[in-house]
Amino acid sequence: MAQLHSLRDSFAIGRVFGIQIRVHLLFPLILAFVLMQGLSQPGASMGDAFYLIVAVFMLFGVVFLHELGHSLVAQAFGIQVLDITFWPLGGMARMAELPEKPRVEGLVAIAGPAVNGVLFTAGLGLHLILGLPLELNTLPGYFVYINLAMGAFNLIPAFPMDGGRILRAWLARSKPNRRDWVQATAIAVNVGRFFAFLMILAGTYSCVLALIGVWVWWMGARELWAVRMKHKAQRFYDEANYPGSEMGGSTPGFTPEDLQKLESFRGQLKGFGRDKD
Repeated sequence: MAQLHSLRDSFAIGRVFGIQIRVHLLFPLILAFVLMQGLSQPGASMGDAFYLIVAVFMLFGVVFLHELGHSLVAQAFGIQVLDITFWPLGGMARMAELPEKPRVEGLVAIAGPAVNGVLFTAGLGLHLILGLPLELNTLPGYFVYINLAMGAFNLIPAFPMDGGRILRAWLARSKPNRRDWVQATAIAVNVGRFFAFLMILAGTYSCVLALIGVWVWWMGARELWAVRMKHKAQRFYDEANYPGSEMGGSTPGFTPEDLQKLESFRGQLKGFGRDKD
């Protein structure tokens, strides 16, 4: 789950529930590289090739359902979901903006791991009913494993991952221990940086984990800056008593009263709501 990001490096492949599905340009290249690496191993057979191809598409199918969970809950709250983008490190649901409401952010954030929990339970239950051995080298076993791993990993409180957003929602919840959104974001980002540092250290074992750590650190710093700038601007408008300054408010245009307030700061304005000279 994420807010605005660039579309310049991705292309559209379709729509689901009115949500555009996009693929980052690097994704097909990395997919092809993974397949080539797997098939180049000594003794690789056509059966191995089939398993690897299905496993990769199964993985990104689960990623898609995870992001769709975020998106559908966001839409239920009236939040505009612009697209879901597959990129080299997974998937991202792009939303116009999440309101600064702990309950909304918490429910949207938990929706993705909840989908993985349902899929994990269904897969594990099917194994138990059919008496199948739970083995990672089988496609049913791999399905159970990736849902467990994805759900658990995303619950790590490494903001802006799902667990980090759940942490911010908890910190910013209503009484007792009420905190404002900026403070809650700062704490969640600092906790996320700790986990990001651990991921980067683990880079000697997993390059992907190190890249995720760098992404967590960078995205956390970016969102903290954006929240601080938004609230600084909000305080300015509130102190100026400017109409529509409430969070999410808007005004249709300048009224004579608006112009008087603006001119007290900037001097006389021409051409806005009054006859030009």
